[in-house]
Amino acid sequence: MTIRTVAKAIAALSVTLLGPIAQANEQHWTATPEGYAAHLSKIGAWQFSALKRNAEGQPECIETWTFAGDGSGTLVSGEQTIILSWRYVKDDIFGMVLRINYESSTSGKDCMGYEVDPAKYPRDNGTGFELLFLGGGERAYVCNAPQASTRIGEDGKPITLQSMENCWGNLEPAVSAQAQG
Repeated sequence: MTIRTVAKAIAALSVTLLGPIAQANEQHWTATPEGYAAHLSKIGAWQFSALKRNAEGQPECIETWTFAGDGSGTLVSGEQTIILSWRYVKDDIFGMVLRINYESSTSGKDCMGYEVDPAKYPRDNGTGFELLFLGGGERAYVCNAPQASTRIGEDGKPITLQSMENCWGNLEPAVSAQAQG
């Protein structure tokens, strides 16, 4: 038996044995715009880290996103602080979409080192993006809205497919992210 075979067997056994325990500890919230919004604001402060890595192997951008229950929030990126408004909506084609409007910004450099022009605010982010929650909502992938395929589902609507190639960041509670870092 190879090491790879043993590792696969241990991983499968871990999922089998720990799955029910992990599920019992998961926070349960409804898959509705209101449920997603309540979950984001309950955690409050989230750390965003880009999937793309710099020359040192670190995320090319790390930000703090804060979501308040009233639909207001902030995004801190380097020296820049953005005041934002946000809402979750259910799109008939794309599913749950987080839409953010960037209301105002301070000057300074963002997480990528680019100088920010506060005169370019307010602005919105267009169609929004999708958060693919994992681990009972303890973290999420940040992705562009999924692509609609040419296939039609049983309900007569286009089937949407999400691909990791469409994802560009991770989101996790800021407190746990700081504890790990």
